[in-house]
Amino acid sequence: MRRKLRCVIVDDDPEAHHTIINQLKDSSIGEIIQSFYKPSDFLDNIYELDFDVVLLDILFNNDRLQGFDVAQVCNAENKVIVFISGSSELIVEACKYVGAIDVVPKPNTKERLNNALVKTWKILFNNIELPKKEHELFFVAERKEQISLLLSDIIFVRTAIGDHRNKEVIIKNGGKLTLMNCTFRHLLQFSNKLVQINISELISYDIVESVFHDIIYIKTTAPKEIPRILTLSKTHRSVFKLNFV
Repeated sequence: MRRKLRCVIVDDDPEAHHTIINQLKDSSIGEIIQSFYKPSDFLDNIYELDFDVVLLDILFNNDRLQGFDVAQVCNAENKVIVFISGSSELIVEACKYVGAIDVVPKPNTKERLNNALVKTWKILFNNIELPKKEHELFFVAERKEQISLLLSDIIFVRTAIGDHRNKEVIIKNGGKLTLMNCTFRHLLQFSNKLVQINISELISYDIVESVFHDIIYIKTTAPKEIPRILTLSKTHRSVFKLNFV
């Protein structure tokens, strides 16, 4: 890599600053050059800062401006945005904003933050475009409306009890959604992480710890809503093992 990404934190939570700074302390890809607790303070200094990416919270209780206000300015200045939020609802909303390279759920892990920065670095310095299907629109029962969902955040899918046309989904931060009139084929078509393991379940390769015959062991770091042991059917075994590394 040519150099580290110059990162700015904008978050009203001191603990979030502490966590991110510690996670990037020995990082070979990113470094924190400045941090702000208020969006207005950041925007007051944005033209004086030499930075690559802003690690941006969405909801602020200490300012008249919010994360989406900052996003509009950053987009206009062609600055990369990585949204960070503890609300699954707001994370879904953040996906709709053009210019957000990634959305990291709180509490963010070092691995998840690093993945977002790797994606940023490739886009900035390798001129690699994002996949065309970074998100997809779904009708969600809980919201009773169509929303944009980050496909890479889907880690577990199960056919809904009572109506097989609907799919119960768990995303990386443990949030649960019911996708209406959604097929496994549709999800598999646009995601290179999801794989079907039996007639009623899909999982992401990212949460697989190991496989033994027809048993899949899930990582302990996966949301507790996902069973730790899942069944791999004979029908889907060959495809699963072919792509699982």
